[in-house]
Amino acid sequence: MTAVGLPPRTRGSIVVTVIFLILAANALIQVVFRLLDRSTDPLTLSIWQAAIGVVALAAAHGAWHRSSWGPAVAVLYGIVTGTMIAMLGPMIDLPEDAQRGLWMSAAIVLLVGIALGWYLRRLLIQPKDLLAESAREPGERGIGSDS
Repeated sequence: MTAVGLPPRTRGSIVVTVIFLILAANALIQVVFRLLDRSTDPLTLSIWQAAIGVVALAAAHGAWHRSSWGPAVAVLYGIVTGTMIAMLGPMIDLPEDAQRGLWMSAAIVLLVGIALGWYLRRLLIQPKDLLAESAREPGERGIGSDS
């Protein structure tokens, strides 16, 4: 059963929710390790990881509840994470040759955030007739159906 006016939860929206939960867990575990002195990451990196974890949790929440702001937060995840990746080289003193791939990685993460935001937005703006069709019980015939 879905809430009134909301599109039904799809496998895709569930997958997006799980993806964001995994990303949030990964980022927040890094923060916990830093707080427990089990990591040598710089404080700046841990702050970025905390921000990424919170944004990923918000994106998971928005995807699960099919919130109107969910797609924007998915894009925000791509922006925040992509920015952190782009700044990673100087932040952890990577050698110049190791920094070459960071910009490409940052761009890919940004594009993934945009793609997930687009997908969530697409789920929210389905035509009303598709929503009505999906709300019918299996085997229930619609007006003008040939079956």
